[in-house]
Amino acid sequence: TGFMSEISDEFKVIVVDAIRSLCLKFPSKHISMLAFLSGVLRDEGGYEFKRAVVEAMFDMIKYIADCKEQALSHLCEFIEDCEFTKLSVRILHLLGVEGPKAPQPT
Repeated sequence: TGFMSEISDEFKVIVVDAIRSLCLKFPSKHISMLAFLSGVLRDEGGYEFKRAVVEAMFDMIKYIADCKEQALSHLCEFIEDCEFTKLSVRILHLLGVEGPKAPQPT
């Protein structure tokens, strides 16, 4: 997204937190918000920004059952090229917990 690439990481975190709050208030809109989060996860950014996106996706997985499988898939893609070991470990732990519960774990 053009807007997100033009603002600092500090403001990106604020936007991501707002998206997370909106998604939890309006779970029926999770598809578009998850698409946005997965898109910004691929953008350039520092640790705090990436952590905010990952935490938002974790909350979506926890509170919106319908988006669990798709969110886990996006997180799997992210850890392939993740430069932040701490985030990779947290995601791998979540995959270890949630992966076996998936209808068709891949």
